[in-house]
Amino acid sequence: MPQQSFESLQSLATGVAANTLESLKLLFSQKQSACILGVSLRTLQNLIASNQIPVRRIGRRVLIHRKALEAFARRDHPQIERGGE
Repeated sequence: MPQQSFESLQSLATGVAANTLESLKLLFSQKQSACILGVSLRTLQNLIASNQIPVRRIGRRVLIHRKALEAFARRDHPQIERGGE
């Protein structure tokens, strides 16, 4: 029984360490960024193409800074008028 408790505490500590490391991460991939914002990868790529989200390119990789994601999420977005409503 004590061994099982130790293992569960160890896995909990590993999870906390992973969350702490993730909170220190500065740059995210497109896939990670889409997941963080709750949009599809294609929507994120459209936002990047329209310069609504700035990116950093390192070689072939396209990375998005954490602050750019936060700024986009906090920004007010115009509502699209839909006909017939």
